Amino acid sequence: MIAPVPVPPEEPVERARRLAVELLEPHAAAADDPARGVRRDHIRALAEAGLLSVRIPEDEGGLGARAVADVEVTEVLAGACAATWFVVNQHRTPQMLARGGVAGLDPAHFTPGEAGPEHRAALSTAHEQAGLAIAHLRRPGPPAVRAEPDGAGWRLQGRADWCTGWGLIDHVMIAATVPGDRYLFTLLPARESPGLEAGESLPLAVMGGTRTVALEIDGLAVGPDAVLGLADGPAYRELDAARTANPTAATTGLLRRVLARSPRSTGPGRRSSRRRSPTGPRNCAPRPSPSSSRYRCGNGSRNGWPCAASWAR
Repeated sequence: MIAPVPVPPEEPVERARRLAVELLEPHAAAADDPARGVRRDHIRALAEAGLLSVRIPEDEGGLGARAVADVEVTEVLAGACAATWFVVNQHRTPQMLARGGVAGLDPAHFTPGEAGPEHRAALSTAHEQAGLAIAHLRRPGPPAVRAEPDGAGWRLQGRADWCTGWGLIDHVMIAATVPGDRYLFTLLPARESPGLEAGESLPLAVMGGTRTVALEIDGLAVGPDAVLGLADGPAYRELDAARTANPTAATTGLLRRVLARSPRSTGPGRRSSRRRSPTGPRNCAPRPSPSSSRYRCGNGSRNGWPCAASWAR
């Protein structure tokens, strides 16, 4: 029998492993500490290595790698320093919208805005960093942030409870609910301005050094040149619910890191003395039906929802 030829890791993964050892792992404890936190030069190093543009085509300044490489890079970065990974991961969604759409969302449900073409190059290469203030879209009840038409632009009002990386990012993508059950996605300078005020860093139990703040929005004027796009609410919510039901590459990376450092992990040639139940772990919640499209990988689901390999987040 001829032994299979080993397939060498893809270059982006090797870059991620090198920077994980050289930069992220030694600083991981400090990055989680609110008094020190995630370092801007570490974010810059990841961007310059192309690790925030793994799947962006090479002719646009990215690495042009496959989805599996993007997943592995995410695993490596999250396992090395979860706080730094969490900050840079915010960049993915503005980067995606600036490129003209939402992965997995029918283009008929998304109207691109003027900000996309203007910021596409800088966000694609990650020469400029962007963060998010969109988690409030998942909150039940009345919209946390609303936008009303104001001439050719919009006027925003409300509170965005979560914005990560404040002080580390160049732009912030703020989402608001607009009349007609649609979502407006804006891209604005990540600094205080008339109508936009950032609070103090939130006292988080973990990832305290990610500079996560709440944003108070009071009559914030947004011109048409700051609009990344408009998405239909029902279609976006259905997609988002399915996407968040999938496991993430970051979770896998953290679990691998924990197992690698666990004194109970079994090394080569060792066999665990614990017996596995033939029916799986006890007291587990029942698994979803295999026919449920909400819980199936997007690579094979009937509805085509993106899985962890396509979103890598």
